[in-house]
Amino acid sequence: MKWFRRILFALILIILLCLAAYVVSPKSNAGEMGIHLTDADDIYAECKNTLDIFAVGNSNLFAAMTPMQLWEDYGYTSYAAGESNQMIYRSYFLLKSLIDKHKPKLCILETDVVFQYRSTASDLQSIISEYISEDFPLFEYHNRWKKLTERDFTTVPSHNRPNVLKGYEYVTYSNPYTGGEYMNETENIESFHKIQKFFLDKITELCKENDIELLLIDVPSSKSWSYEKHNAIQDYADENGLKFIDFNINRDSFGIDWNTDTRDGGWHMNHSGAVKVTEYLGKFLDENYHLPDHRGENGFEQWANDLAEYKKTIGE
Repeated sequence: MKWFRRILFALILIILLCLAAYVVSPKSNAGEMGIHLTDADDIYAECKNTLDIFAVGNSNLFAAMTPMQLWEDYGYTSYAAGESNQMIYRSYFLLKSLIDKHKPKLCILETDVVFQYRSTASDLQSIISEYISEDFPLFEYHNRWKKLTERDFTTVPSHNRPNVLKGYEYVTYSNPYTGGEYMNETENIESFHKIQKFFLDKITELCKENDIELLLIDVPSSKSWSYEKHNAIQDYADENGLKFIDFNINRDSFGIDWNTDTRDGGWHMNHSGAVKVTEYLGKFLDENYHLPDHRGENGFEQWANDLAEYKKTIGE
């Protein structure tokens, strides 16, 4: 009988944990509902099988890629799921969670995340948390118990608030970069941290397993990028048969002006810079990939509506 009681206790515990996870999980993807990292998580509000391009990375990504411009120019459906200080293992779990819902044709990885790491102990703690939160949201949102309302006990969790900017952060002000040339050619190569290299490989493998093409990019950032990092990513791309766009090289070819195109002295693009980066990216995608143009297709009406709202946001 002891084994029966143990099994019964385990089943009851699992049921209680599932119920608790249901209650504490945010009931929508609005920030006031307590969801974490709303702009990136808004991707879950996109209708099933409507995203062909899924981009991950840190704040460099959401400052420089404007998906609605890709939609307007090419009919590509994309989302810039960038987050401030996003770590590459978070990029991996985001991609992994979206594959079944959208089956993207292309993943874009903004490679500054490859060189972003904390202490090994902090990274390992965060990785364990990501693995647990993937299946047990109770552990991610347990602190919400103080803010629970009647709705938390009666409403099914749903990501129902679309983001018309598709993850992009619209900023118009400028703060020039006045330093010198930061991309000084060298044969030196930046080293990969073991954990970051492990998850870079995991992303590459995940894309191959699911027939998703992987494009590596690095957007203009005079503060966080270097030729040593360029060499490391270029070598990795060559070894794995991947395409790599380094927007920090030959910036004049697409008109980046550090006097007008950065919001914070060279760290991130502003809207002027993002338009230039996205225009170049769109041409590259058009010339190198076979991505569908969904403009005018049934099931993509919301994208046309979102474009109208986007244009209002940017004043066009």
